Amino acid sequence: MPPSPIAANVRRIFDCGDYLGYRFSKYFTEMGMLVAEEQPTKLESPPISGRYDFLIQHEVYGRTIVELKSINDKGFKALITDPKTDHYLQLQIYLNILNIEHGIVLYENKNDQQIKCFDVSKNADVWEQLLNKCYHIMQLTAMPLACTGEKYCRCKEVPNGKAMDSAISG
Repeated sequence: MPPSPIAANVRRIFDCGDYLGYRFSKYFTEMGMLVAEEQPTKLESPPISGRYDFLIQHEVYGRTIVELKSINDKGFKALITDPKTDHYLQLQIYLNILNIEHGIVLYENKNDQQIKCFDVSKNADVWEQLLNKCYHIMQLTAMPLACTGEKYCRCKEVPNGKAMDSAISG
């Protein structure tokens, strides 16, 4: 997708997320748990890359990836037994690439700073499904006629690939 300027309010939202990360870095450091933060992870084939938020030394699970998320009050209250699917899948990618058995998705409510944590174990079946989806996409010979992503996917803004074609050609 062609780059687009970031609106001022979106920049402020990102900044809030950055400061959330700074606070939790301080907390994990003060607890003597922080091993690493904001480290890139990469798989060559299929090409998958990302950057996990924290690697901590958990007293029960040992090395544990923590994915930190800020969320509005409505979304926070909707999280009952499991993290959001996209956050779960993001953590599965990091756990499998780094061969770490456990992770945590930690949510902070933007309205009142309450937190919720969801333990996640590495799942080989989910990982295999993710890899197969990537390989399937890599084998496509034509661009899909419509976006199959979530309702918020930016690809939905591209009408029948025309904007993408013009961005690629020039």
